Amino acid sequence: MRILLPLALLLVSASLPAARAAGEATARERLAVLDRGGGASEVEIVRLASELLARSPDDTTLLWRRGDALRRLGQDERALADLQRLIQLAPASPYAVRARRALPALFLRVGLDREAAQADEELLAQQLADPAAVLPRLAQTYSRLGQAREVRATIERLRAIDRERATGDCDLAWLEADAIARLGPRPEAAAAMLAFATRFPNDRRRAEALERAGRSPEAGDDVRTVLATSSDPGTIERALSRHVEIEQEQRGTEGAIVALAGLVNEVRPAVAGPAKRRMTELLEGLAASHTVAPERAAFLVELAGRAGPGIEVPPALRLAAAQLWEGVGDCGRASRVYRSLVSEGPPVELEAGRGLERCRPRAQPSGPAAERGSGGASSP
Repeated sequence: MRILLPLALLLVSASLPAARAAGEATARERLAVLDRGGGASEVEIVRLASELLARSPDDTTLLWRRGDALRRLGQDERALADLQRLIQLAPASPYAVRARRALPALFLRVGLDREAAQADEELLAQQLADPAAVLPRLAQTYSRLGQAREVRATIERLRAIDRERATGDCDLAWLEADAIARLGPRPEAAAAMLAFATRFPNDRRRAEALERAGRSPEAGDDVRTVLATSSDPGTIERALSRHVEIEQEQRGTEGAIVALAGLVNEVRPAVAGPAKRRMTELLEGLAASHTVAPERAAFLVELAGRAGPGIEVPPALRLAAAQLWEGVGDCGRASRVYRSLVSEGPPVELEAGRGLERCRPRAQPSGPAAERGSGGASSP
């Protein structure tokens, strides 16, 4: 028995390498089957490759397989770790070239813009990718980094090899015009923006280009066209912001409120809701400034009422309007507003209560005295 036990242990220990080898062979065979069958599951590739990498952590083929699958699954940080290790282990291998081509997009997806720009520049310097495919992405990256000179230089590099793409792509044209505008001088910046607006009359950025070119009236017309035709909420919000800015520059805050009321009354639900919210914001700003005359307050309250529900007029403006109506003898209208204000709290609550008292009709006398008083003057 003492002889048999060590012999059994020896047999078990001798079988472990064979079992590990069999397991590795099984995992590799499964990967090969997935490759031959096509449409392999990325999750399964990651599982099998991870199992094999636990035994062979420097296998560049497996690093590529797992890193590429992780990239497709959207697990970008894990994919970056595998691909960067692969490049470090075998920088000249075919898999390393494929990994280098995948790096810029991965860097961008995890917010590493500087690393993405550097990776793209290395691709171009080492001639590992088509410049016509890399340069547009690189220009976008430099724009996000705020590097206007690099944006211009990158688009010039693209223009040298693909003039049609550099000239005809509206996104690249916008990047170039924006870079020129940021670098100055002002006449050149205005010319670049005006050229963009002329070349791309249907582009969503045309209004901003005209505004930055110094042609506000045209920009206002363009914004109104967007508001009249667009159904995209994001586009509407941006156009509405520009519309308010332009109106405030030209006609002041009250003029902007009037313009927004016009949009509400056009009965475009996609625009009416955002326009009402902006009206409320502007009315609150006016009330906080304490500079609105009572007659203007009354006008704004009436305007908001005509625009329908959903616009919150600040209590201070409503109180000023009620006091104006009381002053001109329209106590019925003033009383309705005062009643709505008595629950608002200080400081309008007390003033509203006093206004209600002043607007209450005087009690009419009754009985014989009333009859005598209503009969007019007595005859002698």
